[in-house]
Amino acid sequence: MTEEVVSGRPAYVLACTPRPGFHSQTKYGRMFSKVRGKVWVDKQDLGWVKVDAEVTDPFSMGLCIARVLPGSHVYMEQTTVGDGVCLPKGIQIKAEAKIPFVKNCDTDEVVTCWDYRSTQATSMASNRPPARLLDLR
Repeated sequence: MTEEVVSGRPAYVLACTPRPGFHSQTKYGRMFSKVRGKVWVDKQDLGWVKVDAEVTDPFSMGLCIARVLPGSHVYMEQTTVGDGVCLPKGIQIKAEAKIPFVKNCDTDEVVTCWDYRSTQATSMASNRPPARLLDLR
């Protein structure tokens, strides 16, 4: 296991590759058995801060029969905003999918998040007893 600095914080780098011959019984297990990549885990909080993954074998996704094709790529990064709270920093998806006999779908999307600010939470609860209801009989 190697280590790198991500956003000024030390992180473990885990290389993830599917084990040959593995057959999962769950939907997500079958999907992740066809993806390889790296996961960066914050050494202090032990939460993931970055993921870089690539599809190695096609897999079906969603309620329809769309197939995500090899070479599709996902990159996600989170940032710690305090007290162990992590929020998205960025997501990049470059994917190719196929819906048989319907169409091919290509996407290259980037979503960037920034300038998180803390807010003061206020409670709508009250210690007062409820107001008497009017009897309109």
